[in-house]
Amino acid sequence: MPNKLHLESSPYLLQHSENPVDWFPWSDEAFRIAKEKDLPVLLSIGYSACHWCHVMQHESFEDVEIANMMNSKFINIKVDREERPDIDDIYMSAVQTMTGQGGWPLTVFLTPDAKPFFGGTYFPPQPKYGHPGFPQILQAISDAYLNRKEDLLKSADSLLGNMKRFIAFEGQSDSFNENDAQEIINNLKERYDKDFGGFGETMKFPNSMTLDFLLKYYSVMSDSYILDIVKDSVDKMLIGGIFDHIGGGFHRYTVDREWLTPHFEKMLYDNALMAKLLLNLYQVTHDEVYKTVGLEVIDYVCRDMISDKGLFYSAEDADSNGEEGLFYTWTVDELKAFLNDDEIQLISEIFTINETPNFESRSILHMNSIDTMNRFWIAQNQDNSELKTLRSEIFNNRSPRVRPFKDTKSILSWNSLMVQSLCEAYLITGDEKYKNIAIQNAKTWLELYESNGGLIRSINNHVVSGSGYLEDYSYFVNTCISLHEVTLDLFWLEKAKTIADEMIDLFWYEPEKRFYDTSRHESDLIYRPINPFDNATPSGTSEANRCLRKLGFIFNISKYKNIHILINEKMTDYVRGAPLSFSNQLSVEYSNLLKNLEVLITSPTLSLARPFLHFMGNKYIPDRTLLGWIQEQNGELSKELNEILLLQGREPNSQDAVSYVCSNFSCELPTESYEEFEEQIESKLKS
Repeated sequence: MPNKLHLESSPYLLQHSENPVDWFPWSDEAFRIAKEKDLPVLLSIGYSACHWCHVMQHESFEDVEIANMMNSKFINIKVDREERPDIDDIYMSAVQTMTGQGGWPLTVFLTPDAKPFFGGTYFPPQPKYGHPGFPQILQAISDAYLNRKEDLLKSADSLLGNMKRFIAFEGQSDSFNENDAQEIINNLKERYDKDFGGFGETMKFPNSMTLDFLLKYYSVMSDSYILDIVKDSVDKMLIGGIFDHIGGGFHRYTVDREWLTPHFEKMLYDNALMAKLLLNLYQVTHDEVYKTVGLEVIDYVCRDMISDKGLFYSAEDADSNGEEGLFYTWTVDELKAFLNDDEIQLISEIFTINETPNFESRSILHMNSIDTMNRFWIAQNQDNSELKTLRSEIFNNRSPRVRPFKDTKSILSWNSLMVQSLCEAYLITGDEKYKNIAIQNAKTWLELYESNGGLIRSINNHVVSGSGYLEDYSYFVNTCISLHEVTLDLFWLEKAKTIADEMIDLFWYEPEKRFYDTSRHESDLIYRPINPFDNATPSGTSEANRCLRKLGFIFNISKYKNIHILINEKMTDYVRGAPLSFSNQLSVEYSNLLKNLEVLITSPTLSLARPFLHFMGNKYIPDRTLLGWIQEQNGELSKELNEILLLQGREPNSQDAVSYVCSNFSCELPTESYEEFEEQIESKLKS
């Protein structure tokens, strides 16, 4: 008989709906029953692509004896961290405060009023891996609640006070300056792994936001060693097992320094961020390999991770048939079953293939060298290439395998990151398919916005999970700005401003001069969370900072500019102390040290403006402001659009596209000449 999770829309929660555990979703009902029965709450938080979440489910939550113990001694709540990042943030903070570490599955024991008093991550069914057995934990917690409740409640109150102090993020910093940037650069140079690229000693995450900051720094300072760090880190990822060379896309992280052995889940956000980094790296180096691989990542998402409404799914699991990495790994015999001797020889020149497995009884494909990686990807753009044919043959023979589970939940913030990468791809290639997919996706989210009275967090099978968080609003505002840049349609700037105003109303708390991650209307939590760390994705705070900086400049609105300044005042000291943990905030603050470049393109039609647009797409100009006014799309300007200084007195003429190249609103003479436009841009970049 299914438990109460069978009514939920989250694929992760539905995976647990047939467990013998009497799971509740996070709800008032669960805590009401806990109070009525005077039982502690067992809160389990995970996500569908989490390997160890599946392990704990199989070992403990599917075990009838353990389930009976859970059902008799606890009220059990299961949460999808991707649907409810607020709950995850609060209770991850609790476990990190108690144990000094965290991760998923997250296992937390709460009082009936939701205060945490004990927690951890994965617990095995019997003592092993240095962990006590889960049944022993359950019995000990139950005994403590029955026999030492007062002490336990005092401990919970003390822990809650410590958690609130930890998230205060009080600060009053002086402005970020060039000396700060140089100190951080020196710090990152020291922490850079000179042997294998990237940052980290025992496991490696892509750290795309840190690499993005370094690329921005290089574009200004021309420090060749910084560019080498970015290129080497990306190259080492592209030859390693973290990248799926056959189907495209990045896995979440590797468990080693060498980028060889990944946890095989693929997350939408990683692929969105890495695709944009690769395309930006192409703009800097004009190395076609980076463009090819960046587009491969986007094409993988658009092939395997998209719904019929144009929304992107959140993740693909690591496991197939209960075995981690089975879909992506090979044996030599499997390859020999469909490749002849010449093809085996050719593929061996690219990939390290031998009889000795490198992952349990199978092998992860990884490339022999950066040179062979370049050879492989250059060949993918050649119509009659043997390597292109061979890759297709391996892909086609892999396709019939049982695929990893796909989490079909669409999350607004992660979708927004992907749309921004699609916009970058369009500006670089001029391929309309990327722009069309981006527009369809954003318009679907806007339809949901209109029908739900605000932005939503996620949707699966036509069921909405709830209201959006700060990250959903701030990411989507930045997406609207990106969509204006590729369409030059002022509709998207109006939407950006409208939603930015709603974001401030819902999440900005003026007395404390800060953004909270949850709306002022949310009330089912023990405190209102704020998490300004840039972890695997940018924080809601840093993305709000980014969009308000941009919109404050475009619309000349003091409220936006003031909030941007206030965020920086609170966060700059944290950025100085831990740049890898605040890398997106670092990038935003560094932007304030750069020279502004503003470009306005006016035209009677979009087609006349495209050459100017795609010239911009092939230049890496971080934080430039790109505006357009196209007569066929926008006739009369609204009151909000009339506030844009760059548009004032610059109506499109009836015949030609006209460009205005400016810096801090000081503009060159307008020109209809594409060649003169190029010269003006180059002159501004060199000055």
